[in-house]
Amino acid sequence: MSMGSFGRLNWAATGRRCAGERVNGDLALVIPREQDLLVAIFDGLGHGSRAHEASQAVLQAVTSAQDLGLLELMDRAHRALRPTVGGALGLGTFAADGSRVVFGGVGNTTARRIYPTSQSLGCSPGLVGKRFASPTLHETSLKSDDVWLLHTDGVSRSFGLEEYPQARYQSAGTVARSVVRRFSNDFDDATCVAVRVSA
Repeated sequence: MSMGSFGRLNWAATGRRCAGERVNGDLALVIPREQDLLVAIFDGLGHGSRAHEASQAVLQAVTSAQDLGLLELMDRAHRALRPTVGGALGLGTFAADGSRVVFGGVGNTTARRIYPTSQSLGCSPGLVGKRFASPTLHETSLKSDDVWLLHTDGVSRSFGLEEYPQARYQSAGTVARSVVRRFSNDFDDATCVAVRVSA
């Protein structure tokens, strides 16, 4: 698990590999920048070593050009993933002052607020590294005590505050760990980033 604080944001990222595999084909990457927190969530196609190879290509592509905009980073990741199996990629920025989040994705990654109200930011269809149209960027305001989750499809999209009421008050680290432990599928990689906005 990795975690940290940046401005009004507290975040944590964790994941686990598919049962029977030696490596995780998912990637969670959180990078504090000058004015915002860059978050990347990636799900390599399938699982195991080939998916992990794809996740490492995304890691290199994003970290080596982390100051670019989201669409430019998506294009860079697409080029880096061409020799691999490809995958689903979500990219978001959370303003350090807690004012707004911007998110764009391709494939089946998820970005959603679960507290105090629910809201999801959509992804475009496609497979990064193979075929996709440039994603639409979605922007929405942040509020004090917001809890946001960005996760791969190894984590269920169907749970909310009713199933996990403790998300109201738990730390970002506890939320990320609990989401992966309680709401993930053992037969796929599962990775989650939790972001909490402080008052």
